[in-house]
Amino acid sequence: MEKLKSSQEYCGHVSNEQLWTNFKLMEVYDQMGQFVCNRYPFNSTQRKNGPSNTMSNVPVPTRPGKEDTILTFTIKDESRGAVTPYPFDVDPLIVSFQGRLIGKRRYANQDEFLQEYYRAEKLPINYLLSSN
Repeated sequence: MEKLKSSQEYCGHVSNEQLWTNFKLMEVYDQMGQFVCNRYPFNSTQRKNGPSNTMSNVPVPTRPGKEDTILTFTIKDESRGAVTPYPFDVDPLIVSFQGRLIGKRRYANQDEFLQEYYRAEKLPINYLLSSN
């Protein structure tokens, strides 16, 4: 850190304020990834743990000198949701990823689970996030 702080090129990126901002951004990115990718369909209520629709109230930096905010996801249906305040510069934003559906049951061990997971059919999942 000291070497980066003394570097002309990187000194502006390693202030305590910038590091704390980056930490908060990583926290909310993690929450968003879990929220979006661990629901199928998007309006499923089966998942009982994981982030809430307010990203577990993780504060999100907006701009230097401005107060942090809380993002709120409102799920509209199986494939659409709204985010407020809207943090993306594309509206709507298509989020696509590949999932696998496997049976909800107990597995004897991790190997048994992984064998079923890798045999499961791949499922393309597409969600649409918008500002309204």
